[in-house]
Amino acid sequence: MDDARRVIEDGVVYIRGGAIDAIQKAVSPPPDGFETVPVTKTDGTIFPGLIELHNHLPYNVLPLWQVPKRYTNRDQWGSAGNPDYRKLISGPMNSSARSRSTSPRSSGTSNAKRSSGGRPRRRALHSSPIAGRDAFYRGIVRNVEQTDDPALPESDAHIADIDAKSAETFYKRLQKPKKMLLHLSEGTDAAARSHFTALHLADGRWALSKSLVAIHSVALRDSDLGHLHARGASMVWSPLSNLLLYGQTAPIADARKRKIRIGIGADWSPSGSKNVLGEMRVAAAVSELEDLQLGLDDIVAMATSDAAQILGWQEALGSIEAGKLADLVVIADHANGDPYKNLLAGDETKIALVMIGGIGRYGTKSLLGKCGTVSETLEVGGRSRALNLTQPTEDPVVAELSLAEATRTLKTALATLPELARKPVALTRNGNGNGNGNGNGPHWMLALDELADTGSELRPRLPDAKGRPTGPALESAGAPPTPSLADIVKPLKLDPISRADDHDYTEQLARQPNLPAGLVALLA
Repeated sequence: MDDARRVIEDGVVYIRGGAIDAIQKAVSPPPDGFETVPVTKTDGTIFPGLIELHNHLPYNVLPLWQVPKRYTNRDQWGSAGNPDYRKLISGPMNSSARSRSTSPRSSGTSNAKRSSGGRPRRRALHSSPIAGRDAFYRGIVRNVEQTDDPALPESDAHIADIDAKSAETFYKRLQKPKKMLLHLSEGTDAAARSHFTALHLADGRWALSKSLVAIHSVALRDSDLGHLHARGASMVWSPLSNLLLYGQTAPIADARKRKIRIGIGADWSPSGSKNVLGEMRVAAAVSELEDLQLGLDDIVAMATSDAAQILGWQEALGSIEAGKLADLVVIADHANGDPYKNLLAGDETKIALVMIGGIGRYGTKSLLGKCGTVSETLEVGGRSRALNLTQPTEDPVVAELSLAEATRTLKTALATLPELARKPVALTRNGNGNGNGNGNGPHWMLALDELADTGSELRPRLPDAKGRPTGPALESAGAPPTPSLADIVKPLKLDPISRADDHDYTEQLARQPNLPAGLVALLA
């Protein structure tokens, strides 16, 4: 996935100190220092590590939502006033997010779920105490908000509340070089488009710059895309979530004609794919169905080289080139001669290895044993796979957990949601919950930024032409809503870790009312 999208039919990647030292044909002599190093044969195709630019990770414990009707903007379905949404998404998340036992386990399963989908990088799971300081869970995968690496510039996935609501301060924030990944124009109607037109300031300026990475952008028109391109902004595509909710996705063909750089993201499991590999398969099917003229290599670039360019990471990641970090994915197939088809034609069982910084993190036991340490085994689609979750800098709350333990706890919690919703969260005098009243430190809870006011926003909420704030209403921090969560939530099943383990997933998609005819057949 370098600029020439070069493919080496029979090659070797040489790794030194977590970085790529050289890439050569297998018949060439090894570089200096590698003369006695054994070659690990993958019998597969080696890709750059996949980069996902849009995912609400805590929600990925939830199963696919049977969307009841077609919506035309984000405010309609994702609000506290939607009883179906509160029963199946916000209620279960609010019940589990405040639990001392389930919050870190959501982080642990997200680490594994994203890695088993071929995705070494994600945004961090944000956690927050009931009162006081905020923090990010630190895991084995990279995230854009805290990279801890000067070669990987950090980005924001939130904007301060005042910047989101004030046009002038929002404009000033966009003048900074730090990238900002924000939701924009989620839906198909004028209300959805008003999220974008509100960026047109009174003096004629547009609150746009190359710092803005616009997620969704479904309601944008060609003229809007012209403004994005003229100011260097980029986009992130989440086709399955767009189609499930709105029956329409972003104007990708027009954006490509405008030469806007595009990344990709699965959004979340309630209305999206389980991982970025699945979302790339959806993108390929949508391209075929709507004749978007996307090559399979174009789609893979959205999760590799183009994604790295969007983040400003192109000097360190996004392609397999000497001097870059050794973030790699091995697909156990190279038979048909088309590497991109090999990646996109199968499910997660084809992933033989995920490597981050030269360390194997997930894969077959034989490959992972040669490239890392096996800390745990699991089955994916009936096939044995291994995990390496050992990381000295990992958050201790997460590091102490195994995937098996996290899975058991979350299954029990979701199966007993009404009982979980009835449990009070005990608060200490300083406002920190101690969970069980034993005073063992603060009680941390996931900061559900799609549901409650956390002091920062995922989207600009600038006033529209009539002075009304754009964006959905969040749940009030005041009086508890009625009916209570315990009265409306019902037991749920933990979402399977992979598409290969979700045996009725295709049937669930077939029952969705908003997917275009023919898409489910292509995905199957």
